[in-house]
Amino acid sequence: MLKVQVINDCANTTANLIPHLKKEFDIELLLHTRGLWSKTVGLAYRIGKTHADLYHVNYALQDAWLAQKLRKLDVLWCHGSDVRTAQYSHYYGWIVKSNIKNAKCVLYANLDSPEHLKTRPDAQYMPIPVKTELFTLKSRYNNPPRALYMPKKTDVFNPHFADICKRVGISLSIVDRNYSYGDMPKLLQGFDIFVDTFSIAGNSTLGLEAMSSGLAIVDFRHWNALQQRMEQLTDIEQVKREGAQNRQFVVLNHDTGAVAEKLARVWQQCAQDMCK
Repeated sequence: MLKVQVINDCANTTANLIPHLKKEFDIELLLHTRGLWSKTVGLAYRIGKTHADLYHVNYALQDAWLAQKLRKLDVLWCHGSDVRTAQYSHYYGWIVKSNIKNAKCVLYANLDSPEHLKTRPDAQYMPIPVKTELFTLKSRYNNPPRALYMPKKTDVFNPHFADICKRVGISLSIVDRNYSYGDMPKLLQGFDIFVDTFSIAGNSTLGLEAMSSGLAIVDFRHWNALQQRMEQLTDIEQVKREGAQNRQFVVLNHDTGAVAEKLARVWQQCAQDMCK
């Protein structure tokens, strides 16, 4: 059985896939805290002690660089801000670029990433997995609809959006992201519309989880027509239709089982290439 060392994670992405992969692979997940020692010297020590056939690293910063220098960097899964912003940093952009260049296989989770991965035209899209059995389709909708926004530091948010919602009769709740992962499904079920990030051309992990729960989405596509978009969503039947369509899209494209199958094929191919 192929032993795979997974280093770091991003929003439980790989942790959610491991149950689907452990029958085929012997997987060890190495995590660290945000503490300076844990993510630098402590991380280097722990990576140095590992022994695996295949090394998979999430996020193209120090974890990938240490794996590259101390062991090897077989699979690098980029998750967005590493290639979108960190890569262009004056201080640590060189780390990201080195990791992208030297990884045997590069994956990306966000559809806007290819424009930042031009040095790796062989990079492959690996969708963000969603636990569709946890984030289930809601059955009860509020009338008028309720909208939820959970801001991130990197978000770009229209300062007039709250006024637009009030004007069309949709209540908007702005909630801090201090909910546990286990509490998130219940929170999402209480709303009908999720306001996703406007800063990237794609949906966030939380946005996909909201879609899996049957919520309509407001995102980057609506930036220049927010008034019209919110007027559309005053129609609860429209919200229900979009919610059902969003659920179907996530099940077809982001279900953890389906993403795990894709990742398994990448790992198997990478292992075969090493034997050549």
